[in-house]
Amino acid sequence: MTERVKEVLSRQDPALSRATQQDFNEVLRDSLWTIFAFVGVGYTAISFAHLADLNPSHLTVMLPVSISSAVIGFILAYCLRRYSVPARFAHGVLFFAVSILSINITCHAYVTGDPRQLFNLAFVMAGIGLFTLSPLWLAINLASAIALWVVIAVHIATPGSYLDSLFFQMNAFVLSLAAYAVRRSTHRKNIALTKELRARERELEVTLHQMNLQNMAEKQSRAKSEFLANMSHELRTPLNAIIGFAEVMHERLFGDLNSHYTEYADGILNSGRNLLKVVNDILDLSKIETETGDVEIESFDLEEPLTSSLNLARTRCAGRQLQIAYAPGHQTGRIESDRRRLKQILMNLLSNAVKFTPDGGTVTLRTFETPAGQIVFEVSDTGIGMDEEQIQSALEPFWRADSAYATSSGGMGLGLPLAHEYVRRLGGDLEIESAPGNGTCVRFWLSIASPSLRKSA
Repeated sequence: MTERVKEVLSRQDPALSRATQQDFNEVLRDSLWTIFAFVGVGYTAISFAHLADLNPSHLTVMLPVSISSAVIGFILAYCLRRYSVPARFAHGVLFFAVSILSINITCHAYVTGDPRQLFNLAFVMAGIGLFTLSPLWLAINLASAIALWVVIAVHIATPGSYLDSLFFQMNAFVLSLAAYAVRRSTHRKNIALTKELRARERELEVTLHQMNLQNMAEKQSRAKSEFLANMSHELRTPLNAIIGFAEVMHERLFGDLNSHYTEYADGILNSGRNLLKVVNDILDLSKIETETGDVEIESFDLEEPLTSSLNLARTRCAGRQLQIAYAPGHQTGRIESDRRRLKQILMNLLSNAVKFTPDGGTVTLRTFETPAGQIVFEVSDTGIGMDEEQIQSALEPFWRADSAYATSSGGMGLGLPLAHEYVRRLGGDLEIESAPGNGTCVRFWLSIASPSLRKSA
């Protein structure tokens, strides 16, 4: 699990802990059909009880009341189960259910004149607190129950039954308030947790979507690099043949050529070599991106890659008014690193310096050691230089300076990026100092002893 996902799951949002009255209305709405189903079942049972207990005069009044209450309860339970009423009407519908109970109790009390019916209102009052989640509707329901109790008590209660009933009614009132507070608090916590969970799920979905997009991008990049690697291998075979045949003609191994054919053979040879370098650079880049560009550490004489790179740079600037200088400042004769990669790094940096330095300029290779056991290589020139924005872009693959030098000299913009990546692979680092019109200095350092290898960034 990523750090981002862990952060999403653990973060607390205080705004989610505040449940609204609309949320409470929705909770009550979902349970209304159950309440009316109990009303229907209860008054069906009460109707049969009336048939068994009440005398005929009382039965003629109470039986229609209880049967109609049962029918209303079943009808409303069915409707509320099948159709969803707006949440804002939930407490009003609940008040209607309470009214059915209160009307039945009131009718029974008046018809029978039995003071014991006053105790039934105490049960209704306790139930009001258990099911009501709105303070306004709690007050309305309690006021209605108390008003009915007063009306019935005035007409049928005896002094003894009045006091007993008043005691039960006060206890029911307190119990109703306690039940209301507990249930509202419980639902508030449940609603807050539900909202928080939904928010976490949404954030997690967004995070997972971003991760999927990133994985897809990485797969596409890897596929691109593998394609380039395969194509580079396929291109190198015919290129080597072209270069080989061009070298045969250039060396006149099978006889002389006229001046035109010699010029064409030289053009084919130079173009083939340039194209082969581009293909090799792309192949190296694809290996780095797919993490297959392994390095081979060995102990070797440092002068060999330095001298070889300098000779190649002098060859490439032949015919130009350009000076290649070498200022060795290192004492160590041998180094543990990758000979081939170090030579490639130096060749890329020197080639770039030669490319962007006009005639009459100087390209200098310097070396020196540090007390930390590192050897520093500097390739500086007196060329066109770069500004800060160009320095940042110079390490991006395929970036080319917008100048006549880049256009005339060709190249794919892979020299610096490849050098940077291989320096990092060898446990070192690379930095660029430059200013427009004041030349460029590219500095990198490597460990003299066996380096700590790193993967590409």
